[in-house]
Amino acid sequence: MATYKLLLVDQEKEDITLMQELLPNDEFEIITLDKPHLELVLSALTHHIPDVILLDADIMVDHTCQLIREIRSHESLRHLLIIVLSVFDPSLIAHKDLLAAADDVIQKPYSYSELTWLVDRIKEGLAVRDAR
Repeated sequence: MATYKLLLVDQEKEDITLMQELLPNDEFEIITLDKPHLELVLSALTHHIPDVILLDADIMVDHTCQLIREIRSHESLRHLLIIVLSVFDPSLIAHKDLLAAADDVIQKPYSYSELTWLVDRIKEGLAVRDAR
């Protein structure tokens, strides 16, 4: 049985497949959502509250910022670890709200070593959250 529940919101089937292949199955139950519409994501969150949300920002940075703000506004969801996957270099993202609202931003394309780091970051973030 998986230790962590992860919601992956990404429109790219290849990215979803890559994450499913690289994240350890014994540690992560991955729920996928390929439409980043606010209502769909919030509905998925009410049915399956995950430990972690991976959001693909792609070119819809404003939409991703709005989605994160909405998630953070819900009492039952604000504790969730949110990591954004972005084609943009995090240091160059003009929307600083995204960096402030998300727990982390990882630049795409990512390597296997970055995903290993991601797994460690998720575990670390959840340990900190659970210690509160």
